[in-house]
Amino acid sequence: MRQLISLIIFLMLTNCGKAEKNFHATIGTWCFCDSAGNYNEYKITRDYVLSMSSDDENVWLLKNKFKDNLLIWSTWKLENNSDLLGDTLTLKPIFQSENKLTLVARQPWSIDTIKLNKKDIFIENIDFTNFDSWKKKILTEFKKRAELKSCSDIRI
Repeated sequence: MRQLISLIIFLMLTNCGKAEKNFHATIGTWCFCDSAGNYNEYKITRDYVLSMSSDDENVWLLKNKFKDNLLIWSTWKLENNSDLLGDTLTLKPIFQSENKLTLVARQPWSIDTIKLNKKDIFIENIDFTNFDSWKKKILTEFKKRAELKSCSDIRI
């Protein structure tokens, strides 16, 4: 009986470590081309997600939380910020390799996947005291990177 309890505790601790490792592995800057041919970047941190797309002139900010091996993104009530289709979006991270990540979003009406590639760039943290100048600088740098990437429109 003692061995069984020890085994259960060991498995629980090992599993918790995996969840925390997966969370840390998602932190960083990721990019992808969407089906409409737009270049996108996500900066995923412990607390927030910064999202930019070449078809938009804005920086989108979402709260980020990791629970039960899932990423939970929720709206962040800031001026000119996005609203999700609902209050939260739950995503399951699936790693193909250290540099490739698929996020699976299960909605009642569909299952969407986003295939991300690790991008080795530095994007400054949010500067709330100089938000407008920070945002302008971030978007300018993003536009330069987006111009170098050629994404194809693969919609049918």
